[in-house]
Amino acid sequence: MGECLDHLVTLMPKMKRCSFLKGRGCTGIVVAVITVLVNDEAIGAEGLAKEVNDGDELYIKMILQ
Repeated sequence: MGECLDHLVTLMPKMKRCSFLKGRGCTGIVVAVITVLVNDEAIGAEGLAKEVNDGDELYIKMILQ
């Protein structure tokens, strides 16, 4: 999952600046909530270490304060 987010940031560089860096970038705030689902299931305790496969569907929702 972490590699997928890294790739997403390479496609959308402003996403990292606005979402992942505390105190820097376009908003200067941290993402309040990040919801990640793989094939309609929460990634749970595995977090960014969650293994994903070709064909898996990823859902990433970020809510900024």
